Amino acid sequence: MTKGELITRIKKLLALSDSSNPNEAAIALSRAQKLMQQYHIEMSELEDSVISERVIETVRGMKNIKHISQIGHILTKVLGIEFIYHTNQYGTVNKVNMIGPKDSLESCEYIFVILTRSVMVAKKLYSEKIYCHIVDYILGAPNLREGLNQNKAIKVNLDYIENNKDFCYNDPLGFKRLKTIVGSLCFIDSQFNYVFNKLKRELPESFTFGYFKAIYGKVAEFVQDDETKEAIEKFKSGNHQDLKIRRTKTRRIHADAYNDGCEQGEKVNLMNAVNGQGGVRKLLK
Repeated sequence: MTKGELITRIKKLLALSDSSNPNEAAIALSRAQKLMQQYHIEMSELEDSVISERVIETVRGMKNIKHISQIGHILTKVLGIEFIYHTNQYGTVNKVNMIGPKDSLESCEYIFVILTRSVMVAKKLYSEKIYCHIVDYILGAPNLREGLNQNKAIKVNLDYIENNKDFCYNDPLGFKRLKTIVGSLCFIDSQFNYVFNKLKRELPESFTFGYFKAIYGKVAEFVQDDETKEAIEKFKSGNHQDLKIRRTKTRRIHADAYNDGCEQGEKVNLMNAVNGQGGVRKLLK
């Protein structure tokens, strides 16, 4: 049980201590006092704070720590919200804690969900043409292509694709043939298979990085006052004592995929709307 959950439980017991039933009130008050003594909780900590937190579970297909943390960076910049990421033994994110002013958390959750959905759609559209992107990369890399061309079958098929790009990329039958060719080349040549699968992992990562980078560059930075920053840090230290810092590995960026991601990210339009008393809510069109 976290400190936040303990405080919520104590508050409920204190509310019951106002019961018209004397026995029930006495028992509730006694339990509340016992919990406060046991866990060293002061009355000042039970007062309503402007800082709170929300927990949101990640959706299937969007549990990568790099992607989730990039959304977190955007929302920290826009709303000044702090994030805690809960990962499992495989390093994927199961849930996220958002910590900040209460009047900003609803907006933060809204944008988090919308950004998650938007990047999933963008990744799906990009992945549908992943064969084209990979072949383009191979055709445009002279040293790589020269090595692959040592295999006559690969050279013949790459030459065919290069000379029939419009058919292979844009015609349904041509695209089906392209996938068949690539599949057969992966089967007959281990080097091609290695390059293909490596790019199949790396290109979507570069695309996603560019997508979020473009959005991050477009949004205005929220200037958090020192008092609120201190309150957030106090909330984190009081409710999440066992936090661990995880460092993500550096990634190789493929320029074309990155630029494609930036282009799609630039299409995401942000607009401002007033939420509550002077709060700023950032909505996605």
